[in-house]
Amino acid sequence: MAHHPNLYAVYLTNHGCGPDTLVNHMFREEMGDKPYLQIEVDEQYSAVGIITRIEAFLNSISHRPPAQMPKDFNILDVKMKPANIKFKPDKDKTLVLPDFGYHTWYLENYFEQCGYKKRKTLPDYSREVLMKGRAETNSKEYLPFPVMLGQILTLLEETPKEEQKDLQFLIPFNEGTDANGQYARAVRTVLDRKGYEHVDIIALILETLPVTADDPELLMKALVCGDILYSADPHMRDQCYRSLLPDGSLHEWKDLRRWAKEIGEESTSAKSLGLVGTSASLTSLNEGILEQLEYEGILCRRAPLSEMMLFLWKEASGNKNATEFFQKWEKQLLAIHERLGDRSSFSQDLSGLQKRADEYLSDYSGANGRYRYAKALELGENCSGILMMAPRYENTAMVLNMRGIHDHCQAPVYDLSLDGDFDEAGWEKLRSFLYYCEV
Repeated sequence: MAHHPNLYAVYLTNHGCGPDTLVNHMFREEMGDKPYLQIEVDEQYSAVGIITRIEAFLNSISHRPPAQMPKDFNILDVKMKPANIKFKPDKDKTLVLPDFGYHTWYLENYFEQCGYKKRKTLPDYSREVLMKGRAETNSKEYLPFPVMLGQILTLLEETPKEEQKDLQFLIPFNEGTDANGQYARAVRTVLDRKGYEHVDIIALILETLPVTADDPELLMKALVCGDILYSADPHMRDQCYRSLLPDGSLHEWKDLRRWAKEIGEESTSAKSLGLVGTSASLTSLNEGILEQLEYEGILCRRAPLSEMMLFLWKEASGNKNATEFFQKWEKQLLAIHERLGDRSSFSQDLSGLQKRADEYLSDYSGANGRYRYAKALELGENCSGILMMAPRYENTAMVLNMRGIHDHCQAPVYDLSLDGDFDEAGWEKLRSFLYYCEV
């Protein structure tokens, strides 16, 4: 349609459709300067309003005279522009890591041991960073996207132009039906439009890491380190997160088990909340909500990122060569679980989680939805309440609700939708839920 001078597009989308919000960036890129009409509808849309917009669009393009078509014109003769996205980082360039809370430092250590000598992390999440990212968005993109985009643009603006070409931004993504599989492609679109074509985007496919990562065993240890630290008392985390690696390197499994035992011996609250959701929601994008609850004495049992990834890897096709790894890691996570005691949020039976997912959410792919459903049910057996944490409008969170997660979970479930605007009203609703759960 962009190639044909006399064709104009009407782009139909749904209110709050996550994947459409990112496809829209690519649609806009293809259309270039050519006008098009975007119509977003839901069950409450106004037919009069849509008719008015259509009439305005038709009036706009009526001032563009039709072009005389060449005799040899072929609408299929479209110039294809491959996306400038790479799937393996360059060890000679500076690798910029996304922010996953306390996991970030251990992941940085992992890449250091794998030979990536130059590393950076994205700037911290702030209101200014979010607004910078949202200035480049045009719909209801999930919170992680504008935050990540704002962080990337902030770092680029702070970096001299001659040094920008050395940067490579790591944006891992899921396969599946939800929007997070398109973050890298949409960021690429925005950076190209703003003149940053020389900056590399590295899109690692999460499902294939057991067979594509430089050192899968070391990667799993890095993820487990972050999970162990999140099991500790919040007052101790800043003091001990570096001490877990006293000589600057990831240790043997026996060391991780010993640290888990030390943390498991700390006293715990009788009341606990199970936290399930996207990895960013549980770590860097919860606006300090979880830290506040922890400082008030509530034990927040986060779904472990290492377990979430192992669940994903076991279910992904193409990972058959990593079966021995999976068996080993499952045993190690069980040992960590036993030593963390009441502070553990690890599962005793990962295969049991898969069976639960098969029962309630079979044949679903995207945003770790199957794991999130099964994990909420499991934690609900031992926690006073469950917080389901996800970006606002996330399709997977809606699917979990439509498939009856509130009815099937033994503990009360609260949907905490994050969009960078959590305020006093949000706190009042959350505290009402906590009172109801007697937390």
